[in-house]
Amino acid sequence: MPKIYVDTSRLIGFYEAAEINAVQIEELEKYKTSLVLPDQTITEFRRNRVNKLTRLRNEFQKEINATRPKTVAIIQRLNRISGIDEYV
Repeated sequence: MPKIYVDTSRLIGFYEAAEINAVQIEELEKYKTSLVLPDQTITEFRRNRVNKLTRLRNEFQKEINATRPKTVAIIQRLNRISGIDEYV
């Protein structure tokens, strides 16, 4: 049976949320006994996945912050409307 090598960048790419990646992972699972993963690939994968996950988390956090109203500004406006200035 032929051996299959998956480049590290492709393995890291599986962290991206996409339906196509799920299909590719399922396809790879069928041939897991034929996969070749040298130590260098495993080490590179572990090192790069931390960077990838950190980038994804930061992008997600930016998205959350972009859609979240500024709570302090809302509270200050509510206090001015209600005439309560002692907590601002």
